[in-house]
Amino acid sequence: VGYSRDWPEPDAAAKQQERERVLARVDLFSRLTDDQRREIAAASAIRLYGAGEVIVRQNDPGQSMFIVCSGSAAVLLEPDRRQVAVIEAGGYFGEMSLLTGDPRSASVVARGDTTVLELDAELFRALGAADPQAVEQIGLAAVTRRAQLAHIRESTQNAAAADAPATFLGRMKKFLRLS
Repeated sequence: VGYSRDWPEPDAAAKQQERERVLARVDLFSRLTDDQRREIAAASAIRLYGAGEVIVRQNDPGQSMFIVCSGSAAVLLEPDRRQVAVIEAGGYFGEMSLLTGDPRSASVVARGDTTVLELDAELFRALGAADPQAVEQIGLAAVTRRAQLAHIRESTQNAAAADAPATFLGRMKKFLRLS
């Protein structure tokens, strides 16, 4: 005799609201309107990674960014896999690849079970077409973070100078086809 039970599907509206709450807590998206955050949340995907699982690998191509919803992730510089940062819930990574199409600048690995929200470049192209200033604000925050990572790299090896904000914004607008 078989036993079956209908398991309720998680409420789609509740999932959408949770994604919107995650976005609202991220400084990169603080300038956006509720409608813009709702649009981003609807177009994003939730991903789950287990302890030690690689979320992104340094030098791999990438056109998405991630926001940590729960758990945490370690940022590692190859080849020695030196940990340079830990990203807790509410933090984000991958914005440089998202905005410019550049390869991943570091590897990121889940520390314990980690849930992330993934946002892709197509989403940002649409946002940039609707509100170029919003994407520019995100780009300025990203270039600041890139300078910090370059400084960490320079402490152990000679690294290329970080982009000046104007140069970076030009590359970002070209990649997202905003200029």
